[in-house]
Amino acid sequence: MYRYLKINYQSLILILALIVLGTFCLLLSGENFIRMFSYLAAAYLLLMGITVIVFSFRYQEYLKNDTFLDRAVGYFIYGIVLLSLAVLIILYPDYLVRIFIGITLIVFPTIQLIKSVDKKSFLRYNFWKYLVGIIFIIAVDVILEILFHFLGIAFYALAIFLIIMLVRNYHNHEYPNLVSKYIIYIIKRNSKE
Repeated sequence: MYRYLKINYQSLILILALIVLGTFCLLLSGENFIRMFSYLAAAYLLLMGITVIVFSFRYQEYLKNDTFLDRAVGYFIYGIVLLSLAVLIILYPDYLVRIFIGITLIVFPTIQLIKSVDKKSFLRYNFWKYLVGIIFIIAVDVILEILFHFLGIAFYALAIFLIIMLVRNYHNHEYPNLVSKYIIYIIKRNSKE
């Protein structure tokens, strides 16, 4: 038994991580998530705002394009807007402020997307801005609580499934490692298709 568990230590770590994540999701309320996410978003916006302002001063000789947003002044104003949004998130974490910030986080990248030459590349690197903006807009406590309860149950179900797989494969005399066994199975199955 000890040898089998030692070989499958990755599966045991994964089961433990799933149980911890499931418990975290079930205990976390929607209001606490919004508060936690708001502080993380504020820290990120603060860091990005400072970075953009520093870039506007440091690289102003290179930022001399035709469009306003691609000039040093545009970068500086964009940085000030990001810093203002970070302060608003910290001071007023109300729903209307979240909607305003979410819309702002969607509008700025959309303007840059319209002016961008390589739209696919721009979208790939700036998709997270849209995602954060949408999360801010739909961040209703009840919806988030339901979502987190669903995720918590899903994590628990996956942990139970892995425990069942560990018990079922214990009788195999070769003491296989579950992770490598099923990864190899998936690779072989995909190569046949």
